[in-house]
Amino acid sequence: MINQYPYVKAVINQYPYVKAVIIQYLHVKAVINKYPYVKAVINQYPYVKAVIIQYPYVKAVINQYPYVKAVINQTSHVKAAINQYPYVKSVIIQYLYVKASCDKPISHVKAVINQYPYVKAVINQYPYVKAVINQYPYVKAVINQYPYVKAVINQYPYVTAVINQYPYVKAVINQYPYVKAVITQYPYVKAVIKQYPYVKAVINQYPYVKAVINQYPYVKAVINQYPYVKAAINQYPNVKAVIKQYPYVKAVINKYLYVKAVINQYPYVKVVINQYPYVKAVIYQYPYVKAVINQYPYVKSVIIQYPYVKAVINQYPYVKASD
Repeated sequence: MINQYPYVKAVINQYPYVKAVIIQYLHVKAVINKYPYVKAVINQYPYVKAVIIQYPYVKAVINQYPYVKAVINQTSHVKAAINQYPYVKSVIIQYLYVKASCDKPISHVKAVINQYPYVKAVINQYPYVKAVINQYPYVKAVINQYPYVKAVINQYPYVTAVINQYPYVKAVINQYPYVKAVITQYPYVKAVIKQYPYVKAVINQYPYVKAVINQYPYVKAVINQYPYVKAAINQYPNVKAVIKQYPYVKAVINKYLYVKAVINQYPYVKVVINQYPYVKAVIYQYPYVKAVINQYPYVKSVIIQYPYVKAVINQYPYVKASD
């Protein structure tokens, strides 16, 4: 889903009113200043394109510092390799009317990302901390693309996603080796993630939902705990954890090697996510919809969860996937 295996880019456009913290849709000011030797906004890991598309009226300023691959400013000497199809915004494209501002990367810098109405996504990049956008020297961004890993934090309306990266603290999505975590804050959710050493990050407290994600080594992250439901997400190597907290959703993801992760995200909906290598997980949470998820290699998965819209997975000709 968010785990962009080599050559694969998964763009997760949340359902209406859903804001992708990394998605700056039109009318968005995406200013991300690269610090020396800092990995680009999405940390262009080998074969990874930092998808930051300047859709009309979008100001995506990314200073390409030496050794930094920033595919944003389509100017001379700049390669913007990711031409998203119209109205399609990639990982760094804030949904409409989203304000995405990243302060200059200095010590103790405050990186405010995507202040959508009533949404405060404050990411304090303290020294030696995993900076979400402002990649401090040799620091992996909170989206922190660990080899072949991509993490997306979607702050849904009225969600307060406060991520205080205190020194030596694991980032919100807290990419422990081979662990992938996607946190989607559902309405009225208070997503406060205080990453202090050995501190349990509480994420997505949907009504009656206790989303406890223990991002400590070898710790089992328990996500969607709907009443009487134990959603154990064992992030075992090569496992991708996708967490969609929709009302009355039973999200049971037993991610053991070669295990089929079954996520029933909406009444009568069977979403099978086979996160086996070369597999791309796509979750279309619409009634009676069967989500086909096994994206064969080189397949771009585009998730357009708009009402009554059938998500298009195989991009039709002239359609640029998030790659």
